[in-house]
Amino acid sequence: MLRSLIALTLSLAVATAAFTPKAQAGGKGLAIGIGVGMLLSHGMHQQQRHHAEQRRRAAAYERARARERAAAERRAEQRRIAAQRKAEARRLAARKAAAEQKIAQQQAEEEAEEIAAIDPPLPVQKVVAQADASDVVTGSTVTATPAVIETNTSTVAAAPELGCKKFIPSANLTISVVCED
Repeated sequence: MLRSLIALTLSLAVATAAFTPKAQAGGKGLAIGIGVGMLLSHGMHQQQRHHAEQRRRAAAYERARARERAAAERRAEQRRIAAQRKAEARRLAARKAAAEQKIAQQQAEEEAEEIAAIDPPLPVQKVVAQADASDVVTGSTVTATPAVIETNTSTVAAAPELGCKKFIPSANLTISVVCED
């Protein structure tokens, strides 16, 4: 701004000096004074254009920065919302799992009560019995005669010898069976 004032003052001073003596001498000084003034004012115009371009660039930079800040804020908001949704989903899954576990526990208790009501537990006892090869051993009870058997859960001391093997293809198993002659 100060340069433009100095340039304007200088151009007026030069123009005044150029116009007066030459204007009286035939008017040729007028062209020189106008040329110098135009040259100096052209410099001012260039400076104004330069400052205007700087202002436009600064404004464009500020707009770009504002867009970047807005985009960053939107991304942060989206991340916050996603985190809230994920936390809510975890809480919901935990509540659902707890409810399922409670229901399973209640069903197990109900089944145990039903079984207890239908078939009361047998007292644990030691049974000494005799069994032969044709007698059947099931659970914790024995219908037998020759061997000694202690039944605590389902432990059997004597078992008949089985000499033949049979393949069951549906189960992909080979089992030992009594040989049929």
